[in-house]
Amino acid sequence: MRSTLRAVPATVPDPFFESRLESVFDGELTMPDGFDPYHKWLGIAPEDQPPHHYRLLAINLFEPDPDVISHAADQRMAHVRNFQTGRHSSLSQKILNEITAAKLCLLKPDKREEYDRELRKKEVGPVPTPPPPPRSAEAAPPIQDSADRSPAAEPGPEAEAEPALAEKPFLRPATFLVMGVSAGLLTIVLGLLVSLLPSGPADDGSGETDDETVSTAEPGQPGQAKTIFDHRRDPVKKTLLSRYGANKSTEDAVIRGLYWLSRNQEKSGESAGSWSLTGPYKDGASKDSDDRPAATAMALLAMQGYGDTPRQGRFKKNVDAAWKWLLAQQSADGSFATSGASSGPFHAHGQCTIALCEIYGMTRAAQFKKPAAGAVDYCLKSQGKEGGWSCRAGVNGDVAATSWVVAALKTAEAAGLEVPNNCFERVDWFLDKLAVDDGRRYANRENGPANRSATAMALVGRQYLGRERYEQRMVDGIEWLLAPENQISFGAARDTSYWYFATQATYNVQGSYWRRWNQPMRRLLTQQQVKHGAESGSWDPRLPVQDQWASAGGRLYVTCLSICMLEVYYRHLPVYSDAASGR
Repeated sequence: MRSTLRAVPATVPDPFFESRLESVFDGELTMPDGFDPYHKWLGIAPEDQPPHHYRLLAINLFEPDPDVISHAADQRMAHVRNFQTGRHSSLSQKILNEITAAKLCLLKPDKREEYDRELRKKEVGPVPTPPPPPRSAEAAPPIQDSADRSPAAEPGPEAEAEPALAEKPFLRPATFLVMGVSAGLLTIVLGLLVSLLPSGPADDGSGETDDETVSTAEPGQPGQAKTIFDHRRDPVKKTLLSRYGANKSTEDAVIRGLYWLSRNQEKSGESAGSWSLTGPYKDGASKDSDDRPAATAMALLAMQGYGDTPRQGRFKKNVDAAWKWLLAQQSADGSFATSGASSGPFHAHGQCTIALCEIYGMTRAAQFKKPAAGAVDYCLKSQGKEGGWSCRAGVNGDVAATSWVVAALKTAEAAGLEVPNNCFERVDWFLDKLAVDDGRRYANRENGPANRSATAMALVGRQYLGRERYEQRMVDGIEWLLAPENQISFGAARDTSYWYFATQATYNVQGSYWRRWNQPMRRLLTQQQVKHGAESGSWDPRLPVQDQWASAGGRLYVTCLSICMLEVYYRHLPVYSDAASGR
């Protein structure tokens, strides 16, 4: 079988596009092994090839919004760069050139008008009415929801007060078809993104920017810097909230949770800026389980997931103080690993590395680049011989520690840090050893019994590493997570850590799988959040039934993971491009 990779049809006139590709395409590129990069990497079915610009970028046909176009193109390019090593590396550059040409064509009004005119003449499927430009938050009607609408908790002493969410409604679904793949990260990861920030230099918390970073403002947008993860902030955030199934209750719950974290951050002493798993709140973890770097990283993941940095957002003071403390805890070898018993050193190091790579990607600040690179290097040096991570560096691992580290490495890739591809190949081999029932379920360790938590973690890892969305083992594994006995429930089998990874796994594949998980998840999490008293905004680890992490993680652990679950709509984009596009 032979497969060909071809450029967008020359019958669509685009002088720049054609001249750009002449240098890299000498007719058709033939792959003797039948490999189809459009399908394998971008989820574009053979019948939709060669793709027009909009399909290539996984955006709505005739999408008019330049922010969406630019964001989607940069995301696609970041994903394709993952394949620049390996047997099909030559194809990645050719597709990168196609994406670049598509982006530049669609961002130039005169070229896009000519391109669209010709495209309408071709048989590309039904032509929808072009969607209107995004309305301002003031003009958008609020989303109505029948769930509990208790008012958001009052600001903590360190958080800046802002208008309640009800005064800043987000857009209804329907008109926007957004971006393609996420890699990472973690994703993630996986999961490689660019949009617009307010004008001015990239924020960093120090006033300095990475010398290697330059402004990437598009024509007509002078002085506007771009960074990854901007989908966590408006206006893209509003679009994603609507598209992926959030509602007013989910955002209210996020804000209440973040204010609870703000109130419980250490304000003085040598631990100022950090969080603890044991208190000062009620129902903390057992004293021998405390792990301040892990607790602080988890709180940062929740605040950064909301879009805040040391210079932006209502919780910027909390984020700034946390990073001043956490960076001081990093060892010379790049490690954040501690002896805390809550979950193991590499859980903590993985969580710290995710947070660190995120903040570098969000700010492009020089102060975070070297620590992030050091944390990544420690991960790479500590990988076990068979490909996983565990409680001790270099010892073959378990799926839990490995899942946090893989998410960290995919986040590092998304932030532009170098991660060798053979590292991920070794993880793939490691997951093969944990597979049960031919990879439909997974065990935590080799030769162990399959369980739902290990399966959710491993499936997310497989998604990051390239397993296809509708590959049968992936589908069967997701279906098992959605079985009644494995659905989210505040009953006897309450397990917030499992919920966190199952939320990511189902969100990545979207469609009916995501709807079946999301609807009970958002309803139960918002209902069970504490609404009154000193612990307002948190989740009680012992009520209505005890969580499996009540002793090892306590109130802060289950609260941080619950917040991140309710931020899933914009914290990362779905891994699969066709899922991100609503197909």
